[in-house]
Amino acid sequence: MKNFIVDSKLTCVYITLHCVLVSFILSVILPLFCGIENIIGIYLGIVIFFFTMSFICKGFIFYCIVFSCLLNIYGQQQSNLTSPRFSLSYLWKCVTRKSERIPVWKKGTLVAFVLFLDPSPKRLPGSKYVKQLFVSSVLGQKAKTFASFTGFRTRLAAPSPNMAEVYYVGVDVGTASVRAALVTRDGHLKSAAQEPIGIWEPRADHYVQSSREIWHKCCAVVKAVTRGVNKSQVRGIGFDATCSLVVLDRHFQPVAVDQDGNRQRNVVMWMDHRAAEQAARITAAGHGVLSRLGGAMSPEMQPPKLLWLKENLGESRWNKAAHFFDLPDFLSWKATGSLTRSLCTLVCKWTYCPPQGWDATFWTAIGLEDLAENNFAKIGNATCPPGSPVGDGLTREAAADLGLDVGTAVGASLIDAHAGGLGVIGADVKGFRLPCEGHPITSRMAMICGTSSCHMAMSERPLFVPGVWGPCLSAMVPDLWLNEGGQSATGRLMDHVVKGHAAFAQLREEASRRCPDTAEDGIYGYLNEHLRQMSSSRSAVDSLASGLHVWPDFHGNRSPLADPTLKGMVVGLSLSQSLDDLALLYLATVQALALGTLHILEAMKEAGHDIRTVFLCGGLSKNSLFVQIHANATGLPVVLPQQAEAVLVGAAVLGACAAQDSKTIQRRNGEPSLFGLGEVEWRLSWKALPHTFEDPGSNPGPARVEFTSSLRSFSPGSDGENGESGKSH
Repeated sequence: MKNFIVDSKLTCVYITLHCVLVSFILSVILPLFCGIENIIGIYLGIVIFFFTMSFICKGFIFYCIVFSCLLNIYGQQQSNLTSPRFSLSYLWKCVTRKSERIPVWKKGTLVAFVLFLDPSPKRLPGSKYVKQLFVSSVLGQKAKTFASFTGFRTRLAAPSPNMAEVYYVGVDVGTASVRAALVTRDGHLKSAAQEPIGIWEPRADHYVQSSREIWHKCCAVVKAVTRGVNKSQVRGIGFDATCSLVVLDRHFQPVAVDQDGNRQRNVVMWMDHRAAEQAARITAAGHGVLSRLGGAMSPEMQPPKLLWLKENLGESRWNKAAHFFDLPDFLSWKATGSLTRSLCTLVCKWTYCPPQGWDATFWTAIGLEDLAENNFAKIGNATCPPGSPVGDGLTREAAADLGLDVGTAVGASLIDAHAGGLGVIGADVKGFRLPCEGHPITSRMAMICGTSSCHMAMSERPLFVPGVWGPCLSAMVPDLWLNEGGQSATGRLMDHVVKGHAAFAQLREEASRRCPDTAEDGIYGYLNEHLRQMSSSRSAVDSLASGLHVWPDFHGNRSPLADPTLKGMVVGLSLSQSLDDLALLYLATVQALALGTLHILEAMKEAGHDIRTVFLCGGLSKNSLFVQIHANATGLPVVLPQQAEAVLVGAAVLGACAAQDSKTIQRRNGEPSLFGLGEVEWRLSWKALPHTFEDPGSNPGPARVEFTSSLRSFSPGSDGENGESGKSH
């Protein structure tokens, strides 16, 4: 082939003139006579006409044609091409949506010209990415399948450092509040917002919420964290939520879930134990699916709740219900209009088992055979792994509600605890003498603690732990089996004990009047400092409550006894009701919760888990006494990330995966990758070692370790690791 060099200045002029000419033809003349589909068809003729000229200019006209075509299709969506929103990524989104209406034969013809007739695809810089962009724009959602068949990758090139910052939104729906965070590509929180949500308790053990209120609060916090940010920079959004049950009719309107008939209260909360009797009956039936639930059905799972609704709401209301969602999947549907469910929710809370899917014999055996109709349409017959793109991204209505662009990528959701586990369990701790160093993540347990607590442990092979949920394949990290222990009331139990004590009014007054020199604020910070003052030394705090004992199952035992009927108990009370007595009762409650964690750990280890380090996140991770007592009780180091909002980071990871700016949630050599966000820098702000009590606000000592460590990461568009252990920011 001749080496033919074209003067760079002349080339730039030629390309510019060509783009102007073709843009004028497509934008002004052709729309007068035909619609966009005919424009594409006519433009195909232009491609053929100029094809032979491509040989003369070594492919430069090919670039002109492709880029002009994309510019003009983009121009149908966005009239101001000089807007800062203009970028190849945004262009790709717009073209993808527009091209879905182009007939398949025209798409195929265009792809054929791009892939096979380009005379110099390897000799000109950037041609690979032009082809990738064009294939994606023409084939839309089928691009990935087509690329696999042809051997071409359709993901765009990694953005250069000079490009504007991009963001991902993580939304976390907890028990009593909705939170959102705007997360940068490197995993740092730019802004966060929170809104309360209502909880109604119409009768004992019945806890209900409103899906409409939850969605409205989601919209409010997303708008708050993205205020002042160019919306085109927000490339993805991910949702996590409690595993509550949402009920809608065939028109996707709320259906009441209590006898009072209030349609707006259509969510049976995760902690609702109304279905305890139904759960006991399902357990007694002994179906094989129970082996993946620790051998017993919990009233916090969805099958017994569904059975309660059928048996107590009447036939008319049960027949009216057409869609049953786990709350995380409801949020994905609300955002995208897609009925696809996340494997995380279906596997962990609904007895779904990939790859076989639903077991119709189970639903028939428990009296819910009608849910199997139409291929289980009411509870979901389309599934995808967490972080997968859902639908075509945000619908027009959802985008308006959230204040984001139409088509913004939405990742398949996670249960809130699983999002927290995703956010903490993958830290690279090499060089810091933790017991899990040099071992795969199966040697770690993620503990997510707030209103309740979840204990997440993974294994290479399925391990069956009596009284512990699982094993669930790929429920949090692909190709690993997840066991999930838990305590139904932790933060809620602490609030119940402290606020119900006769000395609480005095505590509240003292806490508001005095500012203790601790890392925590409020009543628990004051109590922690008060206990330190009561003890002769910091190491003696544990022994203060040696004569007071609490059995913490005030809301039943989730794991490992799996008995929702158990009740709480306090032994060792006196007639005294002083502030000291309140502090000791608080300490005994925290110790009881920590011993409950030890009970779960022992059950997991007996079944084959090798857990060496606990990684902790959630609201209670900010309570230094809670963290230290857990280290003392379990005999394991408890490690905290500097980024306290690990759950929100985990949710944002889903948006990054859906935007295809990152790898899917995956692992290398037994270690997790970043899970999708480029290079995230973690600081393990301190670790609590057993039998010591060190205040995180004091001078560094043997129980306090501070360091910065980047997770092993996969940058967008690359196949290898590029994180640097110990890299400081």
